Amino acid sequence: LAPILDTCLQLRDQQAPQGVVAVLVYPMNALAADQMDRLRKMLRGSGISYGMWVGNTPDKDAAAEVERAPEALNGDELIEWRDNPKAKVRRVPQEERISESDLRTRPPRLLLTNPQQLEMLLTRAKDQGLFSSGQLRYLVFDEAHTYEGVAGAEVAVLIRRLKAFAGGDISCIGTSATLTDPERGTDAAVRFAHRFFGVPKEQIAVIEERYIEVEWPKPGPV
Repeated sequence: LAPILDTCLQLRDQQAPQGVVAVLVYPMNALAADQMDRLRKMLRGSGISYGMWVGNTPDKDAAAEVERAPEALNGDELIEWRDNPKAKVRRVPQEERISESDLRTRPPRLLLTNPQQLEMLLTRAKDQGLFSSGQLRYLVFDEAHTYEGVAGAEVAVLIRRLKAFAGGDISCIGTSATLTDPERGTDAAVRFAHRFFGVPKEQIAVIEERYIEVEWPKPGPV
């Protein structure tokens, strides 16, 4: 999220027109919902808009049963209110897009979705406006190792359709803990990214996790 949010902050300061900058695709809605909770805490008051388009996203704002949180409400109170089972209405930050109609009329900077819904958005003419602003710069697929076989091939075609429709220079990102191979190492990840995202191998960078060894203090003289 760090480089994506940095880009969004620059666009905010430039007062750039609204439009989707990053599409974050999750294989399961539960993962997308978890990220939404994280974004509510991080982006409240930042001016960076976000929204989730999945199967249970309400069509209109009224169906979402939410109200906009006042600017004075701090993040802790917001989460406490939202998680209160007795509350009939959820409070959400001003930056959050809460319904399909809201997402269409006010495209968010960050759009969270899944492969099935992304295909629908590219198919329906009324939703294609989300990607017609020419501002799409990031396409992120979480748990990239789940896209294999026929399903992976179908999503790879979907990625090419989105890139062709949106145009511009789009950075493709795949996150996974299990893409490397015990024998070929990161070469397996490069080969996957090359076929999945349709980018030349020489333009692919594999960013691995690195561990810092703990240096325990040596016993001193007694």
